Amino acid sequence: DTSPPPAPPPVPPPLPPDSPSHKRKRPNRTYSEAQIEKRRQDARLRRAEKKSEFETLQDKVEVLENMVKNLTHSRVHMANDMKKCEERNGLLCRENDILKNQMKELTDCLKSKIEENRLLRNYSEELQTNINKNHSSSTVLANNCVEMIKALPSNSPLRRSILYFLINCLV
Repeated sequence: DTSPPPAPPPVPPPLPPDSPSHKRKRPNRTYSEAQIEKRRQDARLRRAEKKSEFETLQDKVEVLENMVKNLTHSRVHMANDMKKCEERNGLLCRENDILKNQMKELTDCLKSKIEENRLLRNYSEELQTNINKNHSSSTVLANNCVEMIKALPSNSPLRRSILYFLINCLV
Protein backbone atom coordinates (compact mmCIF):
# COMPACT_ATOMS: atom_id res chain seq x y z
CA ASP A 1 0.00 0.00 0.00
CA THR A 2 1.71 3.15 -1.21
CA SER A 3 -1.00 5.65 -0.32
CA PRO A 4 0.06 8.48 1.99
CA PRO A 5 -1.05 8.28 5.66
CA PRO A 6 -4.26 10.21 6.50
CA ALA A 7 -3.79 13.81 7.55
CA PRO A 8 -4.32 14.53 11.28
CA PRO A 9 -7.61 16.27 12.11
CA PRO A 10 -7.40 20.04 12.24
CA VAL A 11 -7.06 21.58 15.68
CA PRO A 12 -9.98 23.90 16.51
CA PRO A 13 -9.00 27.48 17.28
CA PRO A 14 -9.22 28.55 20.92
CA LEU A 15 -12.57 29.98 22.03
CA PRO A 16 -12.73 33.73 22.44
CA PRO A 17 -13.10 34.96 26.01
CA ASP A 18 -16.70 36.29 25.43
CA SER A 19 -18.00 32.91 24.08
CA PRO A 20 -20.83 31.33 26.17
CA SER A 21 -18.85 28.08 26.28
CA HIS A 22 -15.87 29.82 27.79
CA LYS A 23 -15.71 29.13 31.51
CA ARG A 24 -15.00 32.19 33.53
CA LYS A 25 -14.20 32.07 37.11
CA ARG A 26 -16.67 33.89 39.21
CA PRO A 27 -15.54 35.75 42.17
CA ASN A 28 -16.52 34.12 45.45
CA ARG A 29 -19.64 35.77 46.77
CA THR A 30 -21.23 35.30 50.08
CA TYR A 31 -25.01 34.97 50.31
CA SER A 32 -27.22 35.42 53.27
CA GLU A 33 -29.31 32.54 54.56
CA ALA A 34 -32.49 34.24 53.23
CA GLN A 35 -30.95 34.65 49.75
CA ILE A 36 -29.90 31.00 49.71
CA GLU A 37 -33.38 29.92 50.81
CA LYS A 38 -34.97 32.19 48.15
CA ARG A 39 -32.72 30.70 45.47
CA ARG A 40 -33.61 27.19 46.65
CA GLN A 41 -37.30 28.09 46.64
CA ASP A 42 -36.99 29.54 43.09
CA ALA A 43 -35.17 26.39 41.95
CA ARG A 44 -37.91 24.21 43.51
CA LEU A 45 -40.59 26.27 41.75
CA ARG A 46 -38.77 25.99 38.42
CA ARG A 47 -38.42 22.23 38.88
CA ALA A 48 -42.11 21.94 39.83
CA GLU A 49 -43.11 23.98 36.74
CA LYS A 50 -40.92 21.84 34.50
CA LYS A 51 -42.31 18.69 36.11
CA SER A 52 -45.87 19.99 35.61
CA GLU A 53 -45.09 20.87 31.97
CA PHE A 54 -43.57 17.42 31.49
CA GLU A 55 -46.61 15.70 33.06
CA THR A 56 -48.95 17.82 30.90
CA LEU A 57 -46.97 16.81 27.83
CA GLN A 58 -47.05 13.17 28.96
CA ASP A 59 -50.85 13.42 29.34
CA LYS A 60 -51.14 14.93 25.86
CA VAL A 61 -48.93 12.17 24.43
CA GLU A 62 -51.10 9.55 26.15
CA VAL A 63 -54.27 11.16 24.73
CA LEU A 64 -52.72 11.20 21.26
CA GLU A 65 -51.61 7.57 21.58
CA ASN A 66 -55.16 6.59 22.58
CA MET A 67 -56.52 8.55 19.61
CA VAL A 68 -54.13 6.68 17.30
CA LYS A 69 -55.21 3.33 18.81
CA ASN A 70 -58.89 4.25 18.40
CA LEU A 71 -58.34 5.41 14.82
CA THR A 72 -56.44 2.23 14.00
CA HIS A 73 -59.23 0.16 15.56
CA SER A 74 -61.84 2.15 13.62
CA ARG A 75 -59.84 1.73 10.42
CA VAL A 76 -59.77 -2.06 10.89
CA HIS A 77 -63.55 -2.08 11.49
CA MET A 78 -64.10 0.13 8.46
CA ALA A 79 -61.95 -2.18 6.32
CA ASN A 80 -63.96 -5.21 7.52
CA ASP A 81 -67.23 -3.37 6.88
CA MET A 82 -65.99 -2.36 3.42
CA LYS A 83 -65.09 -5.97 2.65
CA LYS A 84 -68.56 -7.13 3.76
CA CYS A 85 -70.17 -4.40 1.65
CA GLU A 86 -68.14 -5.46 -1.39
CA GLU A 87 -69.15 -9.11 -0.87
CA ARG A 88 -72.82 -8.11 -0.46
CA ASN A 89 -72.58 -5.93 -3.57
CA GLY A 90 -71.19 -8.91 -5.52
CA LEU A 91 -74.09 -11.09 -4.34
CA LEU A 92 -76.60 -8.39 -5.25
CA CYS A 93 -75.05 -8.00 -8.71
CA ARG A 94 -75.34 -11.76 -9.31
CA GLU A 95 -78.94 -11.76 -8.05
CA ASN A 96 -79.65 -8.80 -10.31
CA ASP A 97 -78.25 -10.68 -13.32
CA ILE A 98 -80.40 -13.72 -12.47
CA LEU A 99 -83.48 -11.50 -12.13
CA LYS A 100 -82.70 -9.81 -15.46
CA ASN A 101 -82.51 -13.23 -17.16
CA GLN A 102 -85.77 -14.34 -15.52
CA MET A 103 -87.41 -11.06 -16.57
CA LYS A 104 -86.27 -11.61 -20.17
CA GLU A 105 -87.64 -15.19 -20.11
CA LEU A 106 -90.96 -13.95 -18.68
CA THR A 107 -91.15 -11.18 -21.29
CA ASP A 108 -90.51 -13.69 -24.09
CA CYS A 109 -93.14 -16.04 -22.63
CA LEU A 110 -95.63 -13.17 -22.32
CA LYS A 111 -95.02 -12.16 -25.96
CA SER A 112 -95.59 -15.78 -26.99
CA LYS A 113 -98.84 -15.96 -24.97
CA ILE A 114 -100.03 -12.65 -26.46
CA GLU A 115 -99.40 -14.05 -29.96
CA GLU A 116 -101.24 -17.29 -29.07
CA ASN A 117 -104.13 -15.24 -27.72
CA ARG A 118 -104.28 -13.18 -30.93
CA LEU A 119 -104.31 -16.36 -33.05
CA LEU A 120 -107.02 -17.91 -30.86
CA ARG A 121 -109.11 -14.74 -31.12
CA ASN A 122 -108.79 -14.80 -34.92
CA TYR A 123 -109.71 -18.51 -34.98
CA SER A 124 -112.66 -17.84 -32.67
CA GLU A 125 -113.87 -15.06 -34.94
CA GLU A 126 -113.59 -17.39 -37.96
CA LEU A 127 -115.55 -20.09 -36.10
CA GLN A 128 -118.23 -17.60 -35.14
CA THR A 129 -118.46 -16.46 -38.75
CA ASN A 130 -118.78 -20.10 -39.90
CA ILE A 131 -121.38 -20.82 -37.23
CA ASN A 132 -123.34 -17.77 -38.35
CA LYS A 133 -123.06 -18.91 -41.99
CA ASN A 134 -124.12 -22.47 -41.06
CA HIS A 135 -127.01 -21.18 -38.99
CA SER A 136 -128.09 -19.00 -41.86
CA SER A 137 -127.77 -21.93 -44.31
CA SER A 138 -129.68 -24.20 -41.94
CA THR A 139 -132.45 -21.67 -41.66
CA VAL A 140 -132.61 -21.30 -45.42
CA LEU A 141 -132.64 -25.12 -45.78
CA ALA A 142 -135.35 -25.49 -43.16
CA ASN A 143 -137.47 -22.79 -44.80
CA ASN A 144 -137.00 -24.46 -48.19
CA CYS A 145 -138.03 -27.80 -46.69
CA VAL A 146 -141.14 -26.22 -45.13
CA GLU A 147 -142.06 -24.64 -48.47
CA MET A 148 -141.58 -28.02 -50.22
CA ILE A 149 -143.75 -29.76 -47.60
CA LYS A 150 -146.50 -27.20 -48.12
CA ALA A 151 -146.29 -27.64 -51.86
CA LEU A 152 -146.52 -31.46 -51.75
CA PRO A 153 -149.79 -33.30 -51.21
CA SER A 154 -150.36 -34.53 -47.65
CA ASN A 155 -150.11 -38.23 -48.54
CA SER A 156 -146.93 -37.85 -50.62
CA PRO A 157 -144.02 -40.18 -49.59
CA LEU A 158 -141.53 -37.35 -50.42
CA ARG A 159 -143.39 -35.09 -48.00
CA ARG A 160 -143.00 -37.75 -45.27
CA SER A 161 -139.24 -38.16 -46.03
CA ILE A 162 -138.65 -34.39 -45.83
CA LEU A 163 -140.50 -34.26 -42.48
CA TYR A 164 -138.34 -37.08 -41.10
CA PHE A 165 -135.21 -35.26 -42.36
CA LEU A 166 -136.25 -32.05 -40.57
CA ILE A 167 -137.06 -33.93 -37.36
CA ASN A 168 -133.65 -35.68 -37.44
CA CYS A 169 -131.91 -32.33 -38.00
CA LEU A 170 -133.65 -30.80 -34.99
CA VAL A 171 -132.84 -33.74 -32.72
